[in-house]
Amino acid sequence: MLTNVAFLESGNLLLQSDQYLQVGCDLRQLSELSGVLASAVDIEKCLILCTAEVSITYMNVEAADALVKWASNLPDGMCSTVD
Repeated sequence: MLTNVAFLESGNLLLQSDQYLQVGCDLRQLSELSGVLASAVDIEKCLILCTAEVSITYMNVEAADALVKWASNLPDGMCSTVD
């Protein structure tokens, strides 16, 4: 169960709780994604699971490669794709 759930109405944060953070953004804008995460959590102290629901399939190769490279540099990061 999530505790202290807040549904946010503006910006890239869509839902935030003590255990979970949902972010909506353009995955080609990695500096924006990094900024949103850094403003919401201490990236060095979090386990981050990135789920891209087929989105990288529709990205150009350069943008998809950049996203995978970015995610692989997260401390204790995990990436999953959902088809």
